Amino acid sequence: MEREPTGITSRGHLVLLTSDTLARPREWDGRGVDPATGCGVIGRFADGKDAAIRLWVPRDGTRHGLGAGATGSGKTYMLDLLVRVAVASGLVVPVVLDPQEGQSLPQWRGHIPYASGVDECMAMLEMIRAAMFARSRHLAGLDWVDEDGHPMHGMDFFDAHLTGLPVLLAIGDEFPVVLKQDGKQDSKRAERALQIAGDIAKLGRKTGVSLWPVTQVPSLEELGSRVLRSMLVGGNVVCLRTGERADAGMIGLDADPSELPRYFPDGTPTSGLGYVVGPALRQAPARVDMVPRAVRRQIPQVPRLDPASPIAAWATAAA
Repeated sequence: MEREPTGITSRGHLVLLTSDTLARPREWDGRGVDPATGCGVIGRFADGKDAAIRLWVPRDGTRHGLGAGATGSGKTYMLDLLVRVAVASGLVVPVVLDPQEGQSLPQWRGHIPYASGVDECMAMLEMIRAAMFARSRHLAGLDWVDEDGHPMHGMDFFDAHLTGLPVLLAIGDEFPVVLKQDGKQDSKRAERALQIAGDIAKLGRKTGVSLWPVTQVPSLEELGSRVLRSMLVGGNVVCLRTGERADAGMIGLDADPSELPRYFPDGTPTSGLGYVVGPALRQAPARVDMVPRAVRRQIPQVPRLDPASPIAAWATAAA
């Protein structure tokens, strides 16, 4: 049962299934983000339709996202897929902030900008913020031609094709660890991290920066700010199985992700099972696509960052 697609609140939409269509995972087909829409498929709903997220709107800007899921729900596999979908588009450079000392997505280290540990995550956040404002200055003075052939000066939106700049996708795995406040020194660092995340969430759209924090519990206590959480949820939500009933209300879900089973009837884990709230605004059960094992062993070529960006220098040094 889900909302009526037309938006009429007095009606609902009921799908009857004759079998558990999500019990077997679907393999990712290698598709990236559609440049015409900014949407990328990351899974399928129980009725077989594609479940997509939106990273940007052409001639407008980027969209943020929030990922959530308890231990064993499949967050790591979801993040690997997100990175691969982004890279396959040729228009997105993923940046990983991993406070777990590089254990989140180790196969990507040395191939994309990757911050390992809390200190490096803080340094990367500062560089993302600096790159965001540098892009803003650049776009404010950019000369370009609109769709009617008129010369224009200054751009109050972001478009990867018009600017020649890639979308910067900042993925913060276990992001609450960066926001953790233990002691005075950690308190200052956490306060700064929250401030930067807020700046990116508010201003990143016009500069091509998309922020995707990932957490086990999408609570105010974990994310540190109701405003930050609200801006993230306003873009995309990928919520796998969680541990508490209250998690649904925190991210605007009608369904309760804590009621998702841990195992299918045959005993296999329900890794990747959850809800994908993207441009379709559906709240039906979905399952994230599985990256084939052979593909997981391959690292594709990643688009180049702005040459003048401090993050580009970081990526070059890491490689």
